[in-house]
Amino acid sequence: MASELNSKVDNLQKIIDDQKAKLHKTERALQIAEEELMKAKFEATSKTKELIEVHGAWLPPWLAFHFIHYQSLLEKNWKVHGKPALELLMQKAIEKKAQAEEWAAPHVETLKTRWVPAIKEKWVLVASNVEPHMQRLTTKTVEIYEASKNTVTPHFVKVVEFVDPYFQARGGEVEDEDEGYEKYEYYVDDFSLVS
Repeated sequence: MASELNSKVDNLQKIIDDQKAKLHKTERALQIAEEELMKAKFEATSKTKELIEVHGAWLPPWLAFHFIHYQSLLEKNWKVHGKPALELLMQKAIEKKAQAEEWAAPHVETLKTRWVPAIKEKWVLVASNVEPHMQRLTTKTVEIYEASKNTVTPHFVKVVEFVDPYFQARGGEVEDEDEGYEKYEYYVDDFSLVS
């Protein structure tokens, strides 16, 4: 029984020693983390101070003073002279706009009642006179195109058949042997614009 108690005490002592070692390691890690945190805070503070110094140093103090002085002077002059002049100018512009609208109103009305209907009538007349000519021109253009296509297509096919072996000889073997004369039809279809 005594040996049992001794072994239990030894086990408990080992557990306590392990816990103390873990606690010591944790305390050391916490201390290192606190030191690094303090170091990071110090670096951040020093960087902030440097940035403030650099920001303030880009403009000499005497120039900053003059800049602020002239800016406030400009604001005062704007309020006293510029803003009232701009408001007066805007008021006069509104009055002139109203006068121009009043003067143009009868002319706009005349334009709407007399000129627009007359122009529409003339446009209808021109369109009705030109339409048959445009239809005939379109028909003739299509006929000429089809005739030229029918005339040129056989010659085009002959040229392609004549030239194709030379292109194949220069480019090597044809990858797709099933193409046959379908490629010539492709060329002819490519040539046609209107079917």
